[in-house]
Amino acid sequence: MPGVDSLLLWLDAAPWRYWGVAWLCFGLTGAFAWWPEAGGRLSPAWSRRLFVGLIFLTLVAFRWPGWFEPNEQNPDEAQTIASALTLHSAPVYWKHVDGTTHGPLCELPLVVAGLLGAPYSYITARVVAVLMQGLALWAVWGTLRCFVAERPARMGVLPGLAFWSFVTFHDYIHYSTELPGLLLMALAGWAIASTASRALPLSGVILRSFLAGLALGAVPFAKLQSVPQALLLGLVAMVIFARIPPPGEVGSRSVRVGALLLGAFTVPGIVAAYLSVFGLWAQFWYAYIESNLFYAGSSERTLVSMPTHFWDFVATGFSFAWFFFGLMAFALLHAHRVARAGALLRTVTWIALALLVAAYATVLMPRREVAHYLHLLVVPTCVLGGLILGASLTPDAAGGWSGRRAAAAFALLALLPQVHHRWIAWHPELGEFAPHRATPPSEAARFIRQHAASGDTLAMWGWEPSLHVETGLPHATRDAHSAFQISESPLRHFYRNRYLHDLNRAAPAWFVDATGPGAFVFDNRSYFGHETLPELAEYVARHYTPVAEFGHRRIYRRTGDAPAPVKPAPKSD
Repeated sequence: MPGVDSLLLWLDAAPWRYWGVAWLCFGLTGAFAWWPEAGGRLSPAWSRRLFVGLIFLTLVAFRWPGWFEPNEQNPDEAQTIASALTLHSAPVYWKHVDGTTHGPLCELPLVVAGLLGAPYSYITARVVAVLMQGLALWAVWGTLRCFVAERPARMGVLPGLAFWSFVTFHDYIHYSTELPGLLLMALAGWAIASTASRALPLSGVILRSFLAGLALGAVPFAKLQSVPQALLLGLVAMVIFARIPPPGEVGSRSVRVGALLLGAFTVPGIVAAYLSVFGLWAQFWYAYIESNLFYAGSSERTLVSMPTHFWDFVATGFSFAWFFFGLMAFALLHAHRVARAGALLRTVTWIALALLVAAYATVLMPRREVAHYLHLLVVPTCVLGGLILGASLTPDAAGGWSGRRAAAAFALLALLPQVHHRWIAWHPELGEFAPHRATPPSEAARFIRQHAASGDTLAMWGWEPSLHVETGLPHATRDAHSAFQISESPLRHFYRNRYLHDLNRAAPAWFVDATGPGAFVFDNRSYFGHETLPELAEYVARHYTPVAEFGHRRIYRRTGDAPAPVKPAPKSD
């Protein structure tokens, strides 16, 4: 869109313009948090709408420069986009696409965006990531409003908003597979909180209980890593629904529990029927359940040692450390205020602490120092901090507010360090909008695009799903990369056989071997090249002609359709 490009180029050309707009948005969000009704000038409904709008505006105002980085920020980002691209034309998950360690709900938001006309690109994926983060923060605010006053409920959102807005480290700003499950759990928590704290009509109680269960039951099909969190939240909901009478005595306890359970089993039931209809149970078991179990157990680190390593990778990029440790410091210093709060707020605060501990365990369970796992801590940390702030900052009988020192401590510990860090830190993407937009695809991608025909697919050997994103070609095998076919594992035989089966079935127009010096992970061609699998080497030799080589990328075209070979490039692009 030329108009949008012109606006962004104008903002990017002078840093003061970018920072002025971004800080204005954050400042207005903070002002509407402290003065929810703007001194009586706004109705509560309009104030709520503006606050939610400002959350999204702030995220966009700070984050947009990172959207246009022309390269993948993480190989998982390119893999997810490539899989969504493939699903657009071949929409049978586990038959045409395998997300390896994540499930189909990670691709679903990108497929929806594609069906609405958005390109399958890094820009689209990063915009969707920001929208999901904004929705999660909206759910945090909605959850807090069920238990504390409007002011602390809004303020409780600000630390998470600051983190997700200010961050520039690549592992936090790409489309992360943690985000769909995180959003589902945030929405489920909001639905559970609203049924436990408000008098609703029976239809509202049933609907929200069902939706909470529906969201929690969908989490395993986003990422299995998040299942412990979702399971604990579901158990907590069942206990609340079974033991605590609904406000206003509307709806029996069994009705709420039944609606929750019905929702929880809906998505697994649909998936079970889907797997049966398409005959994909074996693929689901080996490629999703067993491969995840193997991945979780393949790290050299022990689970016992991970709390020590947590202190190392929590400081990756620094932004998360300022958010997490600042908000936890406030929570620890003011936790005693909860003891003087009502029974409901005390109970909910203990639940929030338990959910935070579960999130912490979820981050550690894979036994890897992966920064984007830390997204899973943002929502429970904000909820816990907001509840403790709500217990400290309460309306008094005179119409004022008690606990202003607590509010000052909240700003000093949970917000000021993040603001200071963003103020002094270098922004790696600012001033790069025009160069990013002018950056062409890689030489390998340009060559394939020049010679590709409509309907072509590409088979990848190696770990370079970015080539699918750059060329716009779906992957011919179920995998956007072949890491599981190359790496030693108990499942390698399964993955290799499936890869060969998919090649025979799809007969892709293009085959690319992305192993060798300069490649991601698989940089030794003699150990990792496609020739190390004799059946694959024979298939490629029989059906494909080498047509180009760009660095570590060897490009083959199906025999009979191949263009004239080009001279290999001396260096990787």
